[in-house]
Amino acid sequence: MEARHVELDLTYEGVNISQELAGYLLDFSYQDNADKADDLQISLQDASGVWHGNWLPRKGDKIEAAVKVINWGDDESTETLPCGTFEVDTVGFSGPPDVVQLKAVSIPIGGARWESRSQGWENIRLSAIAKDIADRAGLSLWLDIVDDPLYDRQDQTEQSDLAFLQSLATKEGITTVVTMTQLCLIDEERYEMEFPIATIEKGKNNVLSYSFDSSTVDCGYSACEVTYLDPQKKVTYHGYFKPSWAPENGPVLKINDRVGSDEEAQRRAKTALREKNKSGTQGKFTLMGDINLLQSFTVDVVGWGDFDGRYIIDSATHKIGSGGYTVDLSIRKVLYTW
Repeated sequence: MEARHVELDLTYEGVNISQELAGYLLDFSYQDNADKADDLQISLQDASGVWHGNWLPRKGDKIEAAVKVINWGDDESTETLPCGTFEVDTVGFSGPPDVVQLKAVSIPIGGARWESRSQGWENIRLSAIAKDIADRAGLSLWLDIVDDPLYDRQDQTEQSDLAFLQSLATKEGITTVVTMTQLCLIDEERYEMEFPIATIEKGKNNVLSYSFDSSTVDCGYSACEVTYLDPQKKVTYHGYFKPSWAPENGPVLKINDRVGSDEEAQRRAKTALREKNKSGTQGKFTLMGDINLLQSFTVDVVGWGDFDGRYIIDSATHKIGSGGYTVDLSIRKVLYTW
């Protein structure tokens, strides 16, 4: 049986350079993120000078990457983690010894889609705003949301399309993911309730390092109150939300934010409280490589006492280098029965 190993499959500007790259590769990392662009980082030894000469990567060049694991489990098999397509946005050169570093992002780095603009919408749902923005960027729209909020009015004021949409979606508890071809809206709370992809257990040999943080700084609120006085209608809208398990006399998060109805204020109170409190318990792990560990999947953490429980992955960084294949996880504890 062939020994287990990992391979990097890399296509640069339409040409597969995996074999040519192998002799130069020092480190590779792919960071899969929630609510921000994924990124790719590659370090190459350049004693021969080719990488800072004729082969120097150029900003805007496209890279398609995949991680292949061979015989990684109990059977003879090959599994692949498709990392996606990226555009080079940074090229560095350092030494001695000579090393070329390149960084690429999953979002196209140029074009009008990142320019600040102003626009207003009336009587419109979140999905329709997202569709306008996706169409403007030349992207397809993919929705995985439970509710599609209706707004009396939304104003984008000197913001890029992505910044505006991310801000709006975050207020609704929705994660925004952008790739080279697609704009995705994902219901964060629903994903937290999914069955875990893996169990991370203290003492197992796949756990290389770990750390946890638990804090109540700006995230220990018992309830949220939203109030907004509409200056034109002379009407005050009000929303209040408190989970059934919250302590009776805990701090209340108070927000004065534009809403168009009591219903919207109530929804805003719930999602704002959740957004503030969701980072109360966080963890970081370095594990032996596992291509199944990606952002928005949940894991069960076992063996760390009060830190045990269900967590959701905020980011997963898959690394190939002198230490073999590893994955760094940033996770946060799931808020149950919210």
